[in-house]
Amino acid sequence: MSNTYKETVNFNGELDDIVTSFHFDDKNQIFYFLNTSLVLHIIDLTANTKTEIQINITNELWEKIPKKWAPRSSLNTGNNLSEEQNNLKLKKKLSEIPIVLNNGDLFLTDDGGGLTFKLDLSNNTIDRVDNSFVTMNKFHGDLFSYDNSIYHFGGYGLYTTNSTLLRYNEEYRIWDEILVKKKFPLNNGISRFTSLITDNKYYVIGGSGTKNQEEVQNTDLIYFDFLSKEWINLGEINYDYSPGDIFTSYGSEFYIYNNDQITTIDVSTQKMWDYSIKQEIDFQQTIENITAFNSHYHKSTPFINNKNNHNGLPFCDNLTINYFTSNNSVYNSSILRSYKMNDFIEINSKEEMVLFQAKQNRNEFFIPAIIIIVIVILNLFYTSFNKQKENKPKVLYTFEDGKLLFNNTEITIDNNTSLILYLLTSKEKVTSNDIVALLVENGMSFDYASKIKNKSVERLNERFEFITGSSNKFIETIKSTEDKRIQILKIIS
Repeated sequence: MSNTYKETVNFNGELDDIVTSFHFDDKNQIFYFLNTSLVLHIIDLTANTKTEIQINITNELWEKIPKKWAPRSSLNTGNNLSEEQNNLKLKKKLSEIPIVLNNGDLFLTDDGGGLTFKLDLSNNTIDRVDNSFVTMNKFHGDLFSYDNSIYHFGGYGLYTTNSTLLRYNEEYRIWDEILVKKKFPLNNGISRFTSLITDNKYYVIGGSGTKNQEEVQNTDLIYFDFLSKEWINLGEINYDYSPGDIFTSYGSEFYIYNNDQITTIDVSTQKMWDYSIKQEIDFQQTIENITAFNSHYHKSTPFINNKNNHNGLPFCDNLTINYFTSNNSVYNSSILRSYKMNDFIEINSKEEMVLFQAKQNRNEFFIPAIIIIVIVILNLFYTSFNKQKENKPKVLYTFEDGKLLFNNTEITIDNNTSLILYLLTSKEKVTSNDIVALLVENGMSFDYASKIKNKSVERLNERFEFITGSSNKFIETIKSTEDKRIQILKIIS
């Protein structure tokens, strides 16, 4: 296949590959898939066409990839591999990581987080577009696009799951942590879950939290409000989970496939329904061979689509269920199965279920409100009788062994920020030029090092104010008494 290879043909439902990592654009009904040779398949389900584009590996890309992420030698013998062998390994590695469409462009991000790549279809190449760590311990988290930005939520690493929500900063090529006003309700975080986005809310269902190899199933329906920056737990779902359950989402609805039935949950109306799958579909015997997809991520789930964007009943003539299954007639190939919902389920079997285990009563709302009012009154009373000078403020931060805590809350920091903090805590007097010089020694250009320094200080000050409520800055910038042109940086005492 040549470097300029590109071909568009009619799509008959068959693929000469086993589908692994992919993205489905439910708005435009287009499916994106990279095979192990780094051939991009673009399948338009409305036009029934398939376009194949060979993505090329460049020397510039190799220079930006850490050796730990893509070793240049054989793990068995330690001998160096040829250029062709290295390129084959890298192509396979890239084809296996999550792919997401954002603002018209395709991005790949390592499953563990951090490393981010962008496909340039104008010249059929791929380039690394981040300055992150090799991994950020977010394996089996959720990579998704919202409001023209890429986000990465949850995941597993270092023997525990997390609930960190990151946003990719294209300007600085780093991942910024989203500061939340109300934390994720599950203490141990979450991974391997299913999500959907509707009305500026990011809903999470299924998955589990893990700490020290102890796994706890998530049975709650939880959402993050992008506008208020709060996590809300709607309650425990009235559903009997089993290991074979398959989750997917479309629009405002979650779909759960369990043996011979489908359970739907509409998060907008907070309604839950059960439907029986038609026996002649033989779905349960096929399910083990499925490689299926949904609109956000490459989970092993069937995919729901609606070509006419019908907004009526959840099951209609235009709504279809689709999934890839192995083609037993051809080695290493797949077939797209597609059914209208009316042909897939027994419509008359529809049964409404109670969504949550127990409904919240009025006392659950009034009692917390009364408690808050009492606390406010007591606080006002205490303040009015205590107008003495404030004592020396308590220590609001610690930085030890590379870990930064604000009010006992651990702050995620990158390598550059860590270097800056080590310098500020090791010397009594640090100038702005000292920090820039340190970053330049670490491989940055002078201009870029200045930007990173300013951005790191700005982000730390924002987080410090947000978490501690202090009006003082975490890192203060003052002019030198000896030379007004020189800026001195110091951490709050």
